[in-house]
Amino acid sequence: MIVQSTELFFVKFLNRIGYEVLEAENGQIALDILEDKSKNVSLVMLDLSMPVMSGYELLNRMNESGIINRVSVIVTTGSNLQDAEIKSLDSGATDFVVKPYNAEIVKRRVKSILRLRDNAVLMNRLEIDTVTGCNNRESFFIHAEEIIRSNPNQEYDIICTDIEDLKLINKKYGLQTGDKLLKFIPISIERFPNPDTLCLIGRIGSDSFAVLRKKVKMHSQKELTELYTEIFKDAPVKNVIVKYGVYHITDSNLDVTFMCDCAKMAISSIKRKYGVIYAVYDDSMKEKLEKDHLLVECMEHALANSEFKMYLQPKHDANTNDLAGAEALVRWIHPEFGLIPPNDFIPLFEKNGFVSKVDYYIWTEACALLAKWIDEKKKVIPISVNVSRIDFVTYNLPEVICNLVDSYKIPHELLHLEITESAYADDQKKIIDDVSNLRKLGFLIEMDDFGSGYSSLNMLAELPIDILKLNMRFLQGKTNVVNNKKMIVVNFILSLSKWLHNPTIAEGVETKEELEMLKSLGCTLIQGYYFSKPISVVDFEKYMEKYQ
Repeated sequence: MIVQSTELFFVKFLNRIGYEVLEAENGQIALDILEDKSKNVSLVMLDLSMPVMSGYELLNRMNESGIINRVSVIVTTGSNLQDAEIKSLDSGATDFVVKPYNAEIVKRRVKSILRLRDNAVLMNRLEIDTVTGCNNRESFFIHAEEIIRSNPNQEYDIICTDIEDLKLINKKYGLQTGDKLLKFIPISIERFPNPDTLCLIGRIGSDSFAVLRKKVKMHSQKELTELYTEIFKDAPVKNVIVKYGVYHITDSNLDVTFMCDCAKMAISSIKRKYGVIYAVYDDSMKEKLEKDHLLVECMEHALANSEFKMYLQPKHDANTNDLAGAEALVRWIHPEFGLIPPNDFIPLFEKNGFVSKVDYYIWTEACALLAKWIDEKKKVIPISVNVSRIDFVTYNLPEVICNLVDSYKIPHELLHLEITESAYADDQKKIIDDVSNLRKLGFLIEMDDFGSGYSSLNMLAELPIDILKLNMRFLQGKTNVVNNKKMIVVNFILSLSKWLHNPTIAEGVETKEELEMLKSLGCTLIQGYYFSKPISVVDFEKYMEKYQ
């Protein structure tokens, strides 16, 4: 676009060498065109001396609106004043040409600037998330680090966001609506208080964003919740839950990835906490993060050195109290730290994918134990093993499990496979196909933690399963008591299971009252501390002897 009031040289010359030229006789007309069609303009040739709005004023307005970041500017003038050139370049101009104009020099400068612009556009595409228009993960980390290191006297915060249950939202409303929600998140961030402190926004995961902003005084949970409610009235999905984790940067030399890990750790501390939308990273979270890093460093060595042990928890017939089965559970016995609780490492391994290796190890241990019982001509009871959602991605499950069980020459029905409801949210078709094939191969499928998720009834209708597993802890709540309303829920689930001709296992049964209540409602099997906690294989075999 040529912006000048009288000069015709550039219009004629650039038309002649093949460029499409727009004309604007003053800065105001040029600004109107740029605000409407800046995507169609590659370069502005700008005269400094014009009526209505001068060239300097237009440069300032282009800076304010951000247009200068998308459109290159060559300033043209009749005076060879160094001050004018410096002022123009400081205002965002890319180059400066002075009368008398040399056609060959102008041609080469235009060509060079357009080539640089094309390269910049290409680089920009590599840095931009295609769905939201934000920086992508890599570019956010790079640019955030540049900003932090270039401004050592400025205090910054890293804020990470997490959309809860985005996969379920995509499943319920469709990917198009899910993408609209993703586009809305950066808009929502800009609507929060102190938008002038925002430096950078990036999408760093499928359902997570990161923000770099100048440090400001934090608002109260109540104030931010009220603002959040107001802002998210415009969200494309109603009642969506977004959590925010804040990390106050105290050491600018730390990796931005580590800072984001800290902010995400803060989010983890408030997951599933109703009414709490943000948390600030503190030292207690730092200890957990350091512990997690240590566990990750140790995990491969632990697997290679058999530090993971299979423990078994008995399952009993609800009516006769006979021993009817066992669930295989993993325990980590560390040579230095002793027993590491499963809640400390299982969620971590699920996140980094290592859980698939641990699962396979436990499957192998269960098969070896079943084969041992068969060889010793002991009474053999089925063992159920956990199948994580990641296992469906990592393995061709029907083939892998069938080959493993066959290598130990044990009947398929002795190895039960426990699948949680949450696994169903990932890839329904693959899970349904894999589970159907496993069932055809003679494996019994248990749906674990039934009633604790979002898609139980739909899952029952579509997924071929053999046994429903009800976790009493979800019904006991904080009081550890199953009240009348919760009994109605238990009764409904057990009745539903009868109608579907599925046996039921009640897990987490701790009292005789719970046992009697479940018996009266027709529950099939009981598992929990009322009979036994999870115990080592040696102790379990002693336990078995009482029921031979």
